[in-house]
Amino acid sequence: MFQPSGSQQFGITHPLGLPRPVDPENFFGVKLIFFARNQMPIPTGCLADFDRAVYRPYVERIVDNLNRHEFGWSGPVVIEGPARYCLLRDGVPATVPVDLRPHIPEPPRVRFEEILQHFAGRHGTAPPMQLLDVLTLVSEDLGRHKFSLATAGHPWVAEFMR
Repeated sequence: MFQPSGSQQFGITHPLGLPRPVDPENFFGVKLIFFARNQMPIPTGCLADFDRAVYRPYVERIVDNLNRHEFGWSGPVVIEGPARYCLLRDGVPATVPVDLRPHIPEPPRVRFEEILQHFAGRHGTAPPMQLLDVLTLVSEDLGRHKFSLATAGHPWVAEFMR
């Protein structure tokens, strides 16, 4: 039902559902296999808008596609430790069988630039310590130079991080 021990795990995850190290081209570290194995962390806290707008609808599309080929799929539901998306088969948590995985669409990838654009008008209303934590993690993972280049078009970042 769940992956055997020794199989690939999501990796080190920040409490807000952020993988470490952060990839600026795939901010949440999504891979189809993580959704198929119920391992994809849910963006939470100041990143929760990406759960509602991007990933929850994607998981619903997965369920719709799976039900076209094999009835009984539902979800998403949340499982803990950390909070992750979970698919159910006949009401029980289940991984997607290998033969059904080709029917799962590729997951949407959110770039760091999209995160910056999202917070450009919202950084004043986001929980400040959470947003500062996210930006600090990205800065640490990218390094000062790459972070400065990535945020150059977003003057609010430098001001916010002072």
